[in-house]
Amino acid sequence: MLPIAIPIDGAIEPVVVTFTRKAPKKMAGQIRGPRSRNDANAIPVGGHTGDTLTLTTARARPNLPAAKYARVRRANCQSATRFRGSVIARPVPTLLSGPCSPGRSTDSDKTSLTPGAQARPTRVGLLGSPDRRLPPVEEEDIVNDWLETYRGIVYRWEVDHNDHLTVAFYFARLGDAMLALLASLGLGVAYTRRRGSLCVTAGCYVRYVRELRVGDIMHVVSGVIAVERDALVLGHKLFNSETGDVCTTVEQRVRHVEARRQAARPLPAAQRRAAEQRRVEWDVPARERRPRPSGLDGFHESSRDTVKPDEVDVFGQVALMHYIHRFSAANGHATAVFGITPGYMRNERRGFSTFEFQLELGGVLRPGDPVRVRSALVHVGNSSMRLFHVMTNERTGERVATLEQLGVHLDMDARRPTPLPDAIRDRAKAILVS
Repeated sequence: MLPIAIPIDGAIEPVVVTFTRKAPKKMAGQIRGPRSRNDANAIPVGGHTGDTLTLTTARARPNLPAAKYARVRRANCQSATRFRGSVIARPVPTLLSGPCSPGRSTDSDKTSLTPGAQARPTRVGLLGSPDRRLPPVEEEDIVNDWLETYRGIVYRWEVDHNDHLTVAFYFARLGDAMLALLASLGLGVAYTRRRGSLCVTAGCYVRYVRELRVGDIMHVVSGVIAVERDALVLGHKLFNSETGDVCTTVEQRVRHVEARRQAARPLPAAQRRAAEQRRVEWDVPARERRPRPSGLDGFHESSRDTVKPDEVDVFGQVALMHYIHRFSAANGHATAVFGITPGYMRNERRGFSTFEFQLELGGVLRPGDPVRVRSALVHVGNSSMRLFHVMTNERTGERVATLEQLGVHLDMDARRPTPLPDAIRDRAKAILVS
């Protein structure tokens, strides 16, 4: 199959051209194959012939021919020569809605398959120019305008003491999903190597709606929520593949920056167009902005270690999951201060289940950097708690990340929130930081 793009009603419609060895030489009722464009117009929707032809225009109206064709010599159509078959055009789902950019060609006599045609912008990138072509998107990867960006399973070693997928490994999947989506926009690893720019995460708003247990199968679909001058807001939904339930939603803002100095750079026009065309409707409740401590008074030491070389991702940045591993460790120390200790949780069959993250990243970590996390309890309810964690690079003194974490006191057997014991709640209220 070969992806191409065709003009339709002032827009560009992606299609797939398939070469087949077994196409009939003529359609039913025809005494010969098409010898002219008028003959080709008589071919019904979905029709094809065994002649070696090249596509010039296709229309997605059921009362019109599937395509107009023009004869070409085999020497001018290498793919057709190789397959010795016919060209069949079939429409695939339009990746994204939205108007065409000004100046976009809708010349009905030329497509990217027309011999000698120049590369021109389309809904699926610049076709006809191999070094500028966006990575192909397979038809089966398109899910109602969302792009499937991850599919996998919960492994036993990814399950924490709460008997569900630990939050850091959600971010491992998020890393895969982000990479796949950026690559589809022409902003992947090859772009970074060629242009010296990359997209780095500035923040994530994560809602954990349903838990995943060991052995559960899952997949992620992704799209673009918003396009800014030098940033994108990406949306990801993680599903339990068995039940179809949404388990997690992630609103991720990425900044387009120069690789060395991390200075902001405007998105290139081609990548901006690709992002606009990958826009999806984001039906997730808006985040609630809550007051946060202005300083570190009342915070407790909760994590301290060093960045390891194997924490770096394909873009040369510390992967998000390693920030979250540190924050998870910090949570254990922070809750132990007011009585939710490992011993208490084991003896009482209780746990801590996170249901929301608001993560912000603003600094740089490199292998060898010493990392410190300090944490504070900022709210306590009947069963719910909210903690605020601050991560610093101790080599530079820079604040590199913060995490607002909301969770509940979990009944491990019922898998439901359960009220905090009075003694623990009283101790928690005594150390609240405002």
